[in-house]
Amino acid sequence: MSEHAAQLQRYNNELVNCVEKLRNASKALEKDIIKDKKALTEVQERINQLKKEEECLKEDIAKKKSKLAECNKALDDSETVYKTMLDTSHRLLHVLTNVHSKT
Repeated sequence: MSEHAAQLQRYNNELVNCVEKLRNASKALEKDIIKDKKALTEVQERINQLKKEEECLKEDIAKKKSKLAECNKALDDSETVYKTMLDTSHRLLHVLTNVHSKT
């Protein structure tokens, strides 16, 4: 019977040991979860900040593209007007040259 009691005592000790290991593992996992949740919050905050920066950059790019389009249109218009002025000046010179040569 004492052998049976000793066996039960060993099982009990092993059971207590296993339960204690599980409790320790549970506490360690809880600490890891808290740490990971904190890290996740920090990452989400960084993502939100980066999204704000991305939106600002997109707005800046859109504004600059609009200004670029305005500048390019002004340049095109200026070139067209300049070419027209050159053609007109050339025609005027031609007319004046013809008039002068006839006199």
